[in-house]
Amino acid sequence: MSTGTIKWFSVARKYGFIVPDAGGKDVFLHMSALNTANITYLDDGARVSFELEEASERRSAVNLALLTPEVSPVPDVAEVPEVPDLAPVLNLPDLSLVPAVSDLPDAPNVSEVVEVAEVAAVAEAAEVPTAVAA
Repeated sequence: MSTGTIKWFSVARKYGFIVPDAGGKDVFLHMSALNTANITYLDDGARVSFELEEASERRSAVNLALLTPEVSPVPDVAEVPEVPDLAPVLNLPDLSLVPAVSDLPDAPNVSEVVEVAEVAAVAEAAEVPTAVAA
């Protein structure tokens, strides 16, 4: 099994080329090799393993597999920079002045609110306009 790097791959053209790690000519890569390997997309520079198939005058890649890139370790907490407080820069309100929900007065009973509104509506309808003395 050989390894190499994707030189370029065009989904529109359905082919591309691999630069083999062992050197030599670039290896042709057809979309069918990606389909067989259940690979939907290849980035240029992706690392792959493959087998060479010699047909006519062309070397083609078959049995393609993506090689897992080396993942950099997660930095220690000490290495992560501290995030500055952006509230003053963004002119955000001081949320410490907002009362906690537990500090708010109890909400009135909904039926009391409706009753007060009905009484107000009846009183308003019952008002008789006063005549203006001339």
